Amino acid sequence: MNFTVALTEDNQLNRNTFLQKIQMLGNMQVVFVVANGQQYLEELKGMPVDKLPQVIFIDLEMPLMDGIETIRLAKSIYPQIHFIVLTVFMMMIKYLML
Repeated sequence: MNFTVALTEDNQLNRNTFLQKIQMLGNMQVVFVVANGQQYLEELKGMPVDKLPQVIFIDLEMPLMDGIETIRLAKSIYPQIHFIVLTVFMMMIKYLML
């Protein structure tokens, strides 16, 4: 099953590592990669609904707009998008089924 994803992560090393892992899986198409929540919301504004990513991998701690605020705003506008939270802060990956 193929699906579309996006990544919102401020740490470049984490972004690159994550993208390498995603590419190895072969069943996910990365629609975009951004460094913070504001960039993420801007990226979504210009996208047609049928091109929106199905799943967003998102860091919790980011400059300008953190992951919690980003998810809250995005879910109110794009309720069909699902989020998987990635965080080093908690030393684990949390899956949010919002």
